[in-house]
Amino acid sequence: MNIEIYSTLKHAIMITGFVFVMMLIIEYINIQTKGLWVNLISKDKWKQYVFAALLGVIPGCLGAFTAVALFSHRLISFGAIVAAMIATSGDEAYVMFSMFPQKAALLTLIIFVLGILAGYLTDKFYTPKEISIKCSDKGFSLHKEEKCQCFQKNMLWQQLTHPSIHRFSLAIIIIALLISFAAGWIAGNAELWIRITIIFVVSFSIFIIVSVPDHFLEKHLWEHIVKNHL
Repeated sequence: MNIEIYSTLKHAIMITGFVFVMMLIIEYINIQTKGLWVNLISKDKWKQYVFAALLGVIPGCLGAFTAVALFSHRLISFGAIVAAMIATSGDEAYVMFSMFPQKAALLTLIIFVLGILAGYLTDKFYTPKEISIKCSDKGFSLHKEEKCQCFQKNMLWQQLTHPSIHRFSLAIIIIALLISFAAGWIAGNAELWIRITIIFVVSFSIFIIVSVPDHFLEKHLWEHIVKNHL
């Protein structure tokens, strides 16, 4: 039983950690693009279903984890998250494509279409308000009156040597995740490319933490991501 609890705990840390990191990156990209990419899909349900299903059919679990992060920001609807989960085959996609590639491609196309239809039907006939309220917030926070220079060379050394408590705390969390993934303590049995992808994504989030100005880190990352979601 202890081994099962330990294994479950490691999986929980892996999934929570990766979704948390993806939310940091999504927040960063959203601010850098001034919400442009959010507006492209958030106002059109069909675009959400297609986009979420595309994330789902990506082999492995990373696309599905990304869809969860997007749902947490209300960028995609509950139906869209259903589309992603129906369209995904997880790591088993690699097994299928290696053993019977033509049938796997056909199956992927079928579940992709079914995912889109299921997403539409879900939003049309079933909207779990309690889940939507508890698991997501009111969306991204944009400060249109402010221009965020998210990388300032002249401030980088100051931020590294004299970090705020929020920057220091986030850096400790992300570095601990990076060490855990790199050392194989978490996701040690995953495919090499999956571990490399996770390490790259987590490393990029460290760059975000150390380079963004205090306002962005405190208002967007700490107040929004950590306090509302983590």
